Amino acid sequence: MIRGLRKLYLILLNIDDNHPYLFSFVISLSLVLYIIFRTPSVDLSSADLSNSNDTIQFIDIERMSAPKRIVKKQISTTEGEVTAESTDRAMGTNDDANAVDISFYPNVAPPKPVGRLKKIYPKSAREGGIEATVTTEILIDINGKVINVRIIGIRLSKSVPLEMGNVYNRDFASDAKKILLGAQFSPPIVNGKRSPIKMELPLKFKLEDL
Repeated sequence: MIRGLRKLYLILLNIDDNHPYLFSFVISLSLVLYIIFRTPSVDLSSADLSNSNDTIQFIDIERMSAPKRIVKKQISTTEGEVTAESTDRAMGTNDDANAVDISFYPNVAPPKPVGRLKKIYPKSAREGGIEATVTTEILIDINGKVINVRIIGIRLSKSVPLEMGNVYNRDFASDAKKILLGAQFSPPIVNGKRSPIKMELPLKFKLEDL
């Protein structure tokens, strides 16, 4: 075996003398082949891919709801004054297909009540010391008369038990409709002509106004 190694050494030495770069090429090639065939490959299984921390969420456009709009018009139940407080607006419908929703027309001045609104306050809420803001959507005809009232939401001034809260909400909703239904507003003008409109109108019930 020693004789065989010596013979191989002399052969390589002879090659190196005749071709000085061939020996280095053979060594480099051997090293490259070793790396290619001996280095373990990376095997990505389907299980590895399914355990990724990144998740993909698909959004159903048809089920997405429009964002809430904000209006800054609130009217006192006694004086008809506009305040600066804001409230969330919910998208709604009305009974007149030709009515214009002025929330989509920022350049249209909303009609204002003619005179004072009715002074009504729920007896149950008055005795319980409860105030509220009742957000309504009203339908006004071309003459400025409120012909339909829809209750969108009621916010009480303080927390109450569920049973009493239902009573207060019912009474505030009833009185809000009594106040607004048939009320007279300035005739609504859209694009230079009278037009039926719908608009959101929050009513503020305050004990100090009694």
